Amino acid sequence: MKQFFDRPQLLLLIAALAPALLFFRFRQARLCAALEGLSRGGGAFLARTVWRRALFFSAAWACLVIALSGPRIGTRLEGERQEGVSVLYVFDISRSMTVEDVPPNRLSFAAGYAGLLSSRLGPVPSGVVLAKGNGILAVPLTTDSLSVQDLFDSLSPALSTSPGSSLSLGIRAALDSFPEKTASARAIVLFTDGDETSGSVVEAAREAGERGVSLSIVGVGTPQGAPIDADPDPERTEIRQTSLRESLLRSAAEAAGPAGLYVNALDSGSAVRVIELIKSLGSGTSELRYREEPVSRIPEFAFASGVFLSLALVSGGLVRRRERLW
Repeated sequence: MKQFFDRPQLLLLIAALAPALLFFRFRQARLCAALEGLSRGGGAFLARTVWRRALFFSAAWACLVIALSGPRIGTRLEGERQEGVSVLYVFDISRSMTVEDVPPNRLSFAAGYAGLLSSRLGPVPSGVVLAKGNGILAVPLTTDSLSVQDLFDSLSPALSTSPGSSLSLGIRAALDSFPEKTASARAIVLFTDGDETSGSVVEAAREAGERGVSLSIVGVGTPQGAPIDADPDPERTEIRQTSLRESLLRSAAEAAGPAGLYVNALDSGSAVRVIELIKSLGSGTSELRYREEPVSRIPEFAFASGVFLSLALVSGGLVRRRERLW
């Protein structure tokens, strides 16, 4: 229901017709029985005409309610000129990102890497999403590069109290943070070691591709990895090995489609590859793209309501003329 109406809750007002028609039917039957004795055949004519008038009023009310609910039926193609690019940086801030197999640690290395990308991309709208047990939009899209850099400098697992790591929720939070109607291309850059405890980063990446959003995944860590205390309780210890899960992250980048990219943060020239991909999305001359938009049917239902109301009033005039003939 919600995909066809802006305000579907208003449709409940149509239900008011049921008791109204029942009450009207009861009153109309008593009135017509009384008039039948005064005018031969007049009661039957009045019953048909008045009931027809009631149906017209009911149809007018139903069409008016539907118009007020904001019906959207069918779609049409609308063109828009696409220029530039907007970027959302998604950081995995789970405990595994504090491992020091990449100096000074994975998260700090990712922050410096993102700062390099941001400075080379220039003043493009940028934002930051934090991924831990949930996805949180920490900095909405903005051209204020200082606010974005300030968050880069303060990245820490302490920024979110959610346990675990869900890369898929981070990606989906970024997807939902882009404006629904934008004239710019959209890009997500995910920094992670691939150590997720819930969700599926591959499925989220596939969703990004289906929604036309570029996804660059920057793998931070080493295949050898390092030990980490996975138990947040300081009184207990649970040591396990955490390493860069490159095969998973490569699969996610492939699932994102042609605009998907995986790079290892330690590889020479990896930042250049990410920058070139993002710049290619918004470079060159502007491009005319088409999108499907639902068609509002408010005018049609409002017009239908007016037509039924006019028919109801005309029917009332017929009753009055017949009454004068009596």
